[in-house]
Amino acid sequence: MMQKAFKLLRQLPVRHHSSKETLTRVVSQYGVVIKRNFSNDHDPIVELPGLGKLKGSYTKTAWTGAPVQQFLNVRYAEPPVGKNRFKAPIPAQPWEGIQDVSVRGQGAPCYGDLKKLPKDQLKSSNLEDCISLCVYTKDTTAKRPVAVYIHGGGFYSGSAAQHPPEYLLEKDIVLVVPQYRLGALGFMSTKTETIPGNAAIMDVLLAFEWVQKHIEHFGGDPTQVTAIGQSAGAGILSSLLFSPALKESYFQKIILHSGAAFGSWQFDHNGERNARDIARRAGFDPKAPLEQVEEFLLEVDTYTLLKAFMHHNWQGLHKGINNTGGRMTIGGPSQLFPKTPYEVMKAGGGRKNIPMLTGVVKDEGTFALVDVFTILSALKLHDKKDFLRYDVIEDIQRILGTVEVSCSVTPLAVKSMLDMEAAANGDILKMVPGLIDLCGMHLIKSSVLRLAQYNSRHTPDRTFVYSFDYRGEHTRFGYDQDISHIPFDGGVHHTNDLLYLFPYPPTAAQLNEPDTAMAKKMVDLWTSFIVEGVPKSRDLPHWPAFNQIFGPYVHLDRELTIGSNFLDEFTVNADAARRQRQQQKESSAPAADRGVTTQQQDELIRRNLTQQQQRVTLLLRSHRPSKLLTVLGSSSKRYSTMASPESSDLNPVVELPGLGKLKGSTTRGAWTGVNILQFLNVRYAEPATGERRFKPPVPVQPWDGVMDVSEPKLGSPVYKRMKLLTEEQRAQNLEDCINLSVFTKDLRGRKPVIVYVHGGGFYDGAIFHYPPNYIMEKDVVLVVPQYRLGALGFLCSNTRQIPGNAGVMDVVLAFEWVQKYISHFGGDPGQVTAMAQSSGAAMVSSMTYSPLVDTERLFQRLILQSGNCHGSWVWDRSPERNCRDIAGFAGFDRKAPLEQVERFLMELDIFSLMKAFTQHYRLRTPNGTDTIGGARMVFNDPNGLFPENPYFIMRKGGGRKNMPLLTGVTRHDGTFAFLEVFNILLFKKLIGDPHITIHRMVDEVNQVLGVDDPSCTVRTLTMAQFFTHEQLASGDLRQLLAGFCDHTADVLIKGPVLKMAQNNAMYLPDQTYLYSFDYAGEHTRFGYGGDTSAIPFDGGVHHSNDLMYLFPYPPNAAQLNERDTAVAKRMVDLWTSFAITGKPEANDVPAWPPLNNVLGPYLKINEQFTIGQDFREEFTVAIKSPAEIQKKKAHPKPAQ
Repeated sequence: MMQKAFKLLRQLPVRHHSSKETLTRVVSQYGVVIKRNFSNDHDPIVELPGLGKLKGSYTKTAWTGAPVQQFLNVRYAEPPVGKNRFKAPIPAQPWEGIQDVSVRGQGAPCYGDLKKLPKDQLKSSNLEDCISLCVYTKDTTAKRPVAVYIHGGGFYSGSAAQHPPEYLLEKDIVLVVPQYRLGALGFMSTKTETIPGNAAIMDVLLAFEWVQKHIEHFGGDPTQVTAIGQSAGAGILSSLLFSPALKESYFQKIILHSGAAFGSWQFDHNGERNARDIARRAGFDPKAPLEQVEEFLLEVDTYTLLKAFMHHNWQGLHKGINNTGGRMTIGGPSQLFPKTPYEVMKAGGGRKNIPMLTGVVKDEGTFALVDVFTILSALKLHDKKDFLRYDVIEDIQRILGTVEVSCSVTPLAVKSMLDMEAAANGDILKMVPGLIDLCGMHLIKSSVLRLAQYNSRHTPDRTFVYSFDYRGEHTRFGYDQDISHIPFDGGVHHTNDLLYLFPYPPTAAQLNEPDTAMAKKMVDLWTSFIVEGVPKSRDLPHWPAFNQIFGPYVHLDRELTIGSNFLDEFTVNADAARRQRQQQKESSAPAADRGVTTQQQDELIRRNLTQQQQRVTLLLRSHRPSKLLTVLGSSSKRYSTMASPESSDLNPVVELPGLGKLKGSTTRGAWTGVNILQFLNVRYAEPATGERRFKPPVPVQPWDGVMDVSEPKLGSPVYKRMKLLTEEQRAQNLEDCINLSVFTKDLRGRKPVIVYVHGGGFYDGAIFHYPPNYIMEKDVVLVVPQYRLGALGFLCSNTRQIPGNAGVMDVVLAFEWVQKYISHFGGDPGQVTAMAQSSGAAMVSSMTYSPLVDTERLFQRLILQSGNCHGSWVWDRSPERNCRDIAGFAGFDRKAPLEQVERFLMELDIFSLMKAFTQHYRLRTPNGTDTIGGARMVFNDPNGLFPENPYFIMRKGGGRKNMPLLTGVTRHDGTFAFLEVFNILLFKKLIGDPHITIHRMVDEVNQVLGVDDPSCTVRTLTMAQFFTHEQLASGDLRQLLAGFCDHTADVLIKGPVLKMAQNNAMYLPDQTYLYSFDYAGEHTRFGYGGDTSAIPFDGGVHHSNDLMYLFPYPPNAAQLNERDTAVAKRMVDLWTSFAITGKPEANDVPAWPPLNNVLGPYLKINEQFTIGQDFREEFTVAIKSPAEIQKKKAHPKPAQ
């Protein structure tokens, strides 16, 4: 399918924006003389000391006809030819005589222009002589404020000619419009001295240097420079605010239109790969040595290079705009950007003293949605209902360069921007308003808002924000391309605001009366900011500064009005569509009698878009020694333990062919007292010690005699429990932990099997936490494996010595053991249900995407509780670094050769290893859950278990497709993690500090949760969905707790769970079941036995609370009251009936409908079981019912 799609994409024409790149019929950038707007026999002459003289020409302003001196395409750098093609510019050298700059010169070469030239001109050696600028002034003897305008054009198009001065020069300023190298010439990078990258950025910096040296000779004041940029130009300028290369003297104010430094589209993170692809498309071997590729790129003619670049750019767009070349470069020899602006900002860097005017146009997303729609049409996906219902949002986000790491962006975006009907039906026309908002948010609005918030934090009285909402006679929609196949209009389109600052394109240069009035307002506002640092006009004498979190800001329209919450701009079209639908619903007249027909309503949707502190101990939840030892003991007769009765007559014996005999014990069912045979901690692998410590497990070897497995043994080593062990227990081989327990009622039966893989964050958990006394009331066989935890199971150095994923391979081996031997316990190996929770759910679900694991043979059904492999917390993205860090905490040199680090870790005693791992976990978690090692799985591992992140395998259509699935969440699945986040915020002294802004708090929370958010979309959706404007403005963290708890749950658990369910429902819509566990009983796992008295919220229906109704654990929650028992019995009925028949059923529970729609239906498990229709409602439960997590004095009881 994908190969066919790629072939279709290769057949697409290369898109180019011709009207953005040429002055049609008026200007040819390649040598045709323009017609002057104003003639004068005495052309202006300016002498630049150290360079030479310039002869300009005249034009006149649009409204008063004032004469303007113009100096067009003045070289500020030598032509970048030969070895200098991709390198930093060389300043212009002096010339003799008078240089004539009275007419337009050529712009930076663009493929869209070059393809129109005669073939003989395509070989000209002068095509790349383009590093020039235009200066416009009315008085060369004055000392006026200067505006330096850096044009946009996606880094591959644009020119000085497209930004004439006739509007702005109505005011007393000097305007400078530099040109810079575009496309491959300005942005290609191999990060070598030959093609270092960022050539265009160095052009722009040289232009500002030129202004500082020479602008006074044109009547400009070099100490009063305002930088202005739009789109890509705004991206360049705002990124420079975070670059060590920018001198503060270059400009003192900044205006940014529709762009900011955090856009996903701005940086090329694969420079060499993209350069090789461009060379391939130009006819060269991309696999040749890099030096040869670079030599070819230096010598290939301009037309061939730029044609190859445009084909690379457009035909690679479907993979994500952030994967294509022709963008700015991080790192490289120039070191203009040692780190991304986002990283610099997070670290507290960046310029902090600059007045800023920034904003967006109302319908920023329409320009991008055109490309998205064209791609989807080429892939024949635009009319596929299942794709539009389940995948379109994620595909659009991928195209726009947003890498989904938590599966939370999509449901939040759907909740914000799409109505239930549109999402459920996959109706592309009804989705259009929301998709426009989605594109605008991802590409422009989120990053603009974040930059404004950042600037306001440091310059609150001189930060001004706008939304340009005016829709006039003209539009830039389509940029003169054929858009007849596009089912929507551009609205207030990207770059439409420029129509009112520059008389361009020529077809829009003659404004009608309302448009002229708008242009005059814009010019007044912009030039007053340039002159005084405060935008104002007759219609808006006071523009309020953006000194709150989301406002105030100005709506630029026929009437200039003040907005208070900029988040409204993120759903402007979706909100308009909602209002329209509501108005239609409220109309009581039959459809035939209404003034608007159904067809007309669709047309409106298609076309009318204008309405449209103290240091705290983290993560170590210690048990009390007495209760731990009680659980570990073997003499208790409580049903919650697994001890055998004293009678020797009740010790069943099972013989496993090829292995040996096992002697078990018995326990009893919790409600009927039914006899349960138990075989506890049966080895299924040899102890992983010595050289095998971190390696895949070795299957258990045969033994002689009868192995006594009648009593429980110690679990996998966990530091907090190891500290409580007796000397006798410590003397045991603690790493002999790869074992499992089997519970059955009939050794001669052939019953369905449940294999339960426990959670515990990859570093905690044990068999004794999951007694069988509830589940074994039913006719199933229960198997609970143990696997290596923490560093033993998940440490990785990315080598064969410590390959990672050892714990996962233990679990795989446990399932293999079940296939071989479960029949001897009365189980049917052909009816196995894998059941797992939290990190266990992450492991088991990831196995369904592994090429090495035949899950179709190992299990036939799957139950996943509160987790799966798509969570941000599941994967270790820096395994070697984390491996070294753990060795460092154990006292070894972190910088030693890797082989020595590995040897040290393999020989380190178990107590020291687990202590070092725990220190690493505690002290590194504040940097993000995704930065932790030794408690995460790894992809691209040496054993090949996970060649890539399962999320991307799923997005490509991979993974298992025939698996009945039951999955869900607890109501407040985020409180367990937000407890840890809250402690980290205390540790960082971020709580209670009035100087800590709420939006910084959101950033800190996202960082801890492992949500890398360089495009600032997650934080935008977070603030829009989880907090009111009043809550955010209050600065009171107590008012935000409910929202943070919801956000944490959605990012870590609920988003991934919903995505897994939706993906499974695409293939098995009648066998996919979704739930939310909402029951708040007598007990809670909140705090896991730790002291939570200082925490200002409760756990609600906490992560893992559902397990208390499936397993009688912990001990103080093992005796359920009557209400809790009733819930437990129905839970057990549902879970075991799914394992037996594939359909979850229970008495007093309504028929559980499968998830056959995008967001529902699903089961709400409570004292009364009910059916929910829209799972998005589970994303904001704490906000809607904050009392459920408010601090309570005595209830519920903490289960330890």
